[in-house]
Amino acid sequence: MFNKKYILSFIVLLLHSLGFSNEIEVGSLLYSSDLLNNTQLEKTILLVIYYEDDGCITLAINRPTNVTLNEFLLANSEYKDKNIFFGGTDDSSNVLALIESSNITLSQSEPIFENLYLISSIDLIDYVEEEINDMRLFSGYFSWDINKINEDLDLGLWNISHYNSEVLFSNNALQLWFEFYSEK
Repeated sequence: MFNKKYILSFIVLLLHSLGFSNEIEVGSLLYSSDLLNNTQLEKTILLVIYYEDDGCITLAINRPTNVTLNEFLLANSEYKDKNIFFGGTDDSSNVLALIESSNITLSQSEPIFENLYLISSIDLIDYVEEEINDMRLFSGYFSWDINKINEDLDLGLWNISHYNSEVLFSNNALQLWFEFYSEK
């Protein structure tokens, strides 16, 4: 009798060899399935901020904290009273900012989606001259090897959706996963 694990692995390899692939891109949202219950990533929504052949980088967008930027970094920023979200376990001492604005000309900003920009150094945030519609600060991120994220998707651990600003800048981040999962 064949082991289910081997059969599933064979199917995954077959699908990849036939050209089937997961449709992740920068700006995609990954929301955890019930298969990740009782894990660190239970009820998590990830925003893909980098995706290439070597892997991807994501931010957990529904993990607010009660810690402000000033408490976290002792920062003397215009945004010092803004709360930080837990973005992930990698480089958790670094603060990233996602900014919703019509156009940011700061050379160190990275466009993620229309009107959404990533600033990877909190020191640069006060140099944004354009009007900021909304902003989220994140401590850390999750990085994924391309084979690992594809395997997790193939196993059904993550569902793919597409970004919209209402999701990212929701006033009730803790309820987002339930909204995504009920739409499934």
